[in-house]
Amino acid sequence: LQDRVLHRQLLARVAKKGALVRNLLGREHYDLMVVVFTETHSGGHQFWKYRHDANSDLHHAIRDVYQATDRELGQLLAQLPAETNVIITSSVGLEDYYPTGGLTEAFCRQLGYQVAPAPGPVSWKPLDVARRVLPESVRVSLSRRLLSRDQREQLMAEQFRRATDWTRTTAFAIPTFYAGLIRVNLRGREPQGIVAPGAEYEALLDRLEVDLRQLTDPVTGAPAVRDISRPGRLFGQSPPAAPKCSSRSAAGSGSSPTQPPRPPNGSCSSKGPPT
Repeated sequence: LQDRVLHRQLLARVAKKGALVRNLLGREHYDLMVVVFTETHSGGHQFWKYRHDANSDLHHAIRDVYQATDRELGQLLAQLPAETNVIITSSVGLEDYYPTGGLTEAFCRQLGYQVAPAPGPVSWKPLDVARRVLPESVRVSLSRRLLSRDQREQLMAEQFRRATDWTRTTAFAIPTFYAGLIRVNLRGREPQGIVAPGAEYEALLDRLEVDLRQLTDPVTGAPAVRDISRPGRLFGQSPPAAPKCSSRSAAGSGSSPTQPPRPPNGSCSSKGPPT
């Protein structure tokens, strides 16, 4: 229901924006005018999931928004003098993409790159008790209501630091939504780095790349990783300060948020394929 309402609202906004701009053009001359139809961006994100559902009344929702925008652009062009220079740009495109969530971290942990700390005594601090008792959705809601952004980031940083035994970790996942970023725990750079620069560092990157390329799509059996980038190769630094590896999922992957790729040994529980 909410998406249907948004569909109607986006179409109405496109028409209203077009009428407003035409009105302005008719009232006075402009040396430069910039018109942005953000509705195509919003519609692309919100309605992308309906593209493969032919039975949904929102199956063509993205096309509807683009057609409405195209109509308004046509009317604007018809109103402009013939000598007007017109530039039409699109900032980005869209494709099937899945949040990596905890997948890259699961890859690092299950294959032994990122090691969890040994179990310690149970903490009875109020914050630790709340983390154990309250569902994640409740914790997120409370933190957004009660804490500032800086406080939330401090908590996340502390949780990230405490969740890994850095004295036994060779590589770790950097928390992201849509990019699979892996960083080497390099000696001399990281606070508790254990991987020596040089041959050991390069060998670890080679092993990471081999393991990443063994991830398979559980639906099609095809490789789940499309490409792997090493900033050291891209920017001519070795070792660079940027993340050591970034990976993108294979185009057209049959994986879904509930069916993550399989690692080379064992299974991986996560919300989506590596990107």
